Amino acid sequence: MRKYTGRYSQWAAAVVLAAAALAPGQAGAQTKITDKWITVVMPAEPPNFDGCESGRAPQGRVVKYNVTETLIEMNPKDGSLTPRLALSWDQTDPNTWRIKLRKSVTHHDGSPFNAASVKRSLERTLNTKLICNDRTKFFGGIKVDIEAADEDTLLIKTAQPEPTMPPRLSNTSIVGPNTDPDKLTLNAVGTGPYIFDSWQAGQQVLLRRNEAYWGAKPAVEGVRFVWRSESSIAAAMVAVGEADIALNIGAQDAVDPKLDHAYQNPETTFLRLDNSRAPFDDRRVRLAMNYALDLEAIRGRLLPKEVMRATQMVVPSIPGHNHEIDKKPFAYDPAKAKQLLAEAKAAGVPTVVIDSALSGDAHVAFIATDNKKGGELGAVAFNVEDRSG
Repeated sequence: MRKYTGRYSQWAAAVVLAAAALAPGQAGAQTKITDKWITVVMPAEPPNFDGCESGRAPQGRVVKYNVTETLIEMNPKDGSLTPRLALSWDQTDPNTWRIKLRKSVTHHDGSPFNAASVKRSLERTLNTKLICNDRTKFFGGIKVDIEAADEDTLLIKTAQPEPTMPPRLSNTSIVGPNTDPDKLTLNAVGTGPYIFDSWQAGQQVLLRRNEAYWGAKPAVEGVRFVWRSESSIAAAMVAVGEADIALNIGAQDAVDPKLDHAYQNPETTFLRLDNSRAPFDDRRVRLAMNYALDLEAIRGRLLPKEVMRATQMVVPSIPGHNHEIDKKPFAYDPAKAKQLLAEAKAAGVPTVVIDSALSGDAHVAFIATDNKKGGELGAVAFNVEDRSG
């Protein structure tokens, strides 16, 4: 598992950040920025701040759980589900989910939050006329009918049983009922702890605290988002006090342990083997690859030293991760790898050749180069050809 690095000032590390968003041409001149605001540096400016696009990193870092909220919240540590705008959910039959909504919630524009407004928001997400990341990513190929049973009860009906509906809803932002159903908006209206204040295109986005928020009051009064594409500049802004948080700091710029903090992301770096053809259709060869690679030697060379070892494609925080596999990772055992390859060769398995040029993968090219220098694979008798140029 890989990790991103961010830089945080001591003030920013002491608060829980929830953010909001804004619209071009609105300078936010009436907004008073005080010392209880924070500045966040992002690597790129989002093209819009529509709740329907909050599944994308640029928009989501500003909007999700800040301006907009979801009915159900997924814990990023273990994938467990907890109430957010929904108080409870259950299946009344295999094809119907009943959602009980939280009361006394209001959208930022004053419109009510109820079953009718949630129905309108979800139907907007499902609208095929709208380019919506939440729909394509979480509701692709699913036919959904939504019914407001009463003021605080929503029924979601599907053509086939959908046991994963709650996780899908945990990724779907709810927007205000006055949001255009057919067009992406430049500023989101939601129910979250921050209100979209203003957006000066190319310069900044301002978010101010929602004083009428239904939940716990955030410590930060407002958030100013700015964009700097160069990691070194973003890191320097925190170091000199121009910003409080900088995201996605490059490893070469993360040189201050007091300010720089690594955090997990869901990426898994792996070497793909085609087990449909020789020699990797032989299990012994695939096992030998695992035993021949010293993954700890890769840490800090090919990948940052903060990476976590992956035992499977699905990371620990995602439902479906098998924690039992974590207890028995492959050990670095070149002798066992040689034994397995010898057994495969004796059984007529063809010579193992890994062509880094054909793979087009920088990681394979690194292994190939390392092999020339007497690296792990070469020591075990894999024939790694580096024809990458």
